[in-house]
Amino acid sequence: MSKTGKKNIKKKNEAQLEQPEFENTGQYLYKLRTEKGLSTKEVSETTRISEVNLHAIEAQNFPSLPADTFTRGLLTIYADFLGVDPALIVSQFMQERDTGIASGKHSKVKQTKKILAPKTLAEPSHISSITMAGILLVLIITLFTGFCLYTSWNPFSFLTGETENFQSVMINVLPSRKTEEAQPGPAARSQTNNYTVCVTFLKDTGVDLTLDENETTELEFKKGDTYTWSAESDLTLSFTQPESAMIRLNNTPVVFPEYKNGVATFSLPEALSKQQGDE
Repeated sequence: MSKTGKKNIKKKNEAQLEQPEFENTGQYLYKLRTEKGLSTKEVSETTRISEVNLHAIEAQNFPSLPADTFTRGLLTIYADFLGVDPALIVSQFMQERDTGIASGKHSKVKQTKKILAPKTLAEPSHISSITMAGILLVLIITLFTGFCLYTSWNPFSFLTGETENFQSVMINVLPSRKTEEAQPGPAARSQTNNYTVCVTFLKDTGVDLTLDENETTELEFKKGDTYTWSAESDLTLSFTQPESAMIRLNNTPVVFPEYKNGVATFSLPEALSKQQGDE
């Protein structure tokens, strides 16, 4: 196209822009776009102008547009895309914007923006004491529940008088110690304890424990568990499985007791007397 032809198109567009049928420049750009059968999405994909800014330009929603420099750039790209004089579009659009601001148009939109003082922006959010108490309570409940699940302990057993279960559970946790840690030498034993019995379990079994003058306690052990008891006067271990453990008395191995009537019973001081007799 010759320069003369381009000038004629430019004059035609300028004449159309000045026609009274267009309320403003944004409406004029909207008409040009729709006449070309283009959607704002299609224009945005080509020009890289966001659809939000395209709608703001066509609606002349000045508060929604960016700073003047960016707005002029967007208008230039949009006008050039639609084939109209960018300088004329920018000039008239900005003039209409200034006129609208001077007349108070869109002033309400600007006033709705809340300006935060520096103190407000820097001030940290506060958590109420009730919220903190709730978080702490949830943490305590979670930890307590985890403990109960790990040890298989029923906390309500105290209400039914089954307190022995808790003692059994706690002792069941302790045998995780290594064998060498559970076998102190003679020098490590307290002078008040006359007997030290170390048991390493070879299979899963139940054990009835009677220590000195205490009541009998029912225990459960797994294969590989090791546990040590110290007694001042007497100790009795009744195993529910035959040949289910290796026993060391005062750090000396002893023969596993004979299994009779569904139980194998190891008893002190009888076992010590038998050991000395064998020697």
